[in-house]
Amino acid sequence: MLKKKLNNMRKTGLLILLIGFFTGIKAQDFEVAPVVLNFSLDPGESETRKINITNHSSEKNTFELKIYDFEKTPDGKKQTLPAGTSSHSLADWLNVNPAMIELNPNETKSVEVTLSVPKGETGTKWAMIAVQQVKEQEFSEIDKKLAAGVIVVPRIAVVVTQSSKSNTNWAGKIENIQQVSTEKDSIRLFKARVINTGDKIINGKVYLAVANINTGEEKEYPPVRVKLFPGESKEVTLQLKDELEPGRYAVAAIFDYAPNKALEGTQMIMDVK
Repeated sequence: MLKKKLNNMRKTGLLILLIGFFTGIKAQDFEVAPVVLNFSLDPGESETRKINITNHSSEKNTFELKIYDFEKTPDGKKQTLPAGTSSHSLADWLNVNPAMIELNPNETKSVEVTLSVPKGETGTKWAMIAVQQVKEQEFSEIDKKLAAGVIVVPRIAVVVTQSSKSNTNWAGKIENIQQVSTEKDSIRLFKARVINTGDKIINGKVYLAVANINTGEEKEYPPVRVKLFPGESKEVTLQLKDELEPGRYAVAAIFDYAPNKALEGTQMIMDVK
């Protein structure tokens, strides 16, 4: 049954990193690529990557690159913070060169992003590099607005993460499955909460498994992809579109969060009349 599956099932293989599909973002008249830099350096190592900025406008423009911290809010949004203020800040380990560039119309230039990990540091850290179009006389005013939490538009954020290869602190859990649909709904909907309790960024999946208690017949349903930073929790919605025969069912939400880790699950009993 499902309980036995949750206790015994192990898995191998690599998780699909959804964020890898997004290689560039365009905002109005300029473009930045890539918008995600994932590092996995060990303590004492350094590495340089490049991000490309393209000016799509018909005028010469200046672009500034600044480092900020961010944290995830309960609703999954990024809250921008001053560099060095988050407990997971990567800002002090990053260097952006150059921090300001001029681009002619339709010109592309590269900016180097160097990450240097201090000795003894294995934890997961993150930051973002804000790329924004500015005019020379606006620099000081933009700093004031950003400090006050006002977003300057247009702006593109490059997310930078670091998690050492020697950091194997994968841990996650799922809890509180409940049905949220009513008898009037054409599709049964369930919700559950997933939590990253470890120190790795989770790119995982959550799926429903339904078992008829009387017949023992089981079925798994397509997964929902989730990304969780350490300490982050998120509510996921799962769909059960099949028409079920009358009977008693065990409904489980399964959290597949890391390679070679036991599946986590939360279960409820549902009667279908």
